[in-house]
Amino acid sequence: MEKLIEALLILFVGMTSVFLSLLFFYIVIFMIREVDEKLNNFLVQKKLVPTKLDTEKAQIKPEIVAAISAAAYQTFHQPVKIKKIHFLDDSSSREWAVSGRINIMGSHNIKK
Repeated sequence: MEKLIEALLILFVGMTSVFLSLLFFYIVIFMIREVDEKLNNFLVQKKLVPTKLDTEKAQIKPEIVAAISAAAYQTFHQPVKIKKIHFLDDSSSREWAVSGRINIMGSHNIKK
């Protein structure tokens, strides 16, 4: 009987330590994720400031709007109305744009 109580005590201590360590790692990962999201949002808001364009540059050709509308229709498979187009002149934001395009293109099945 004494060995059974000792075995149950070892079981209880072992399982408690395992679950406490799992809880600790969960909390650490959760905190890292929250800090990373806040840092990313801060950096994106800092870098993606819309640039002011001249009125001549702000006029977009209808062919460009048609091409963007066609690409959006092909991507989302529903009619899209282009209301506003923003240009980003900052070359450092180019990597984020390329990464976003790769994610969007990779997530859709393109029908041929």
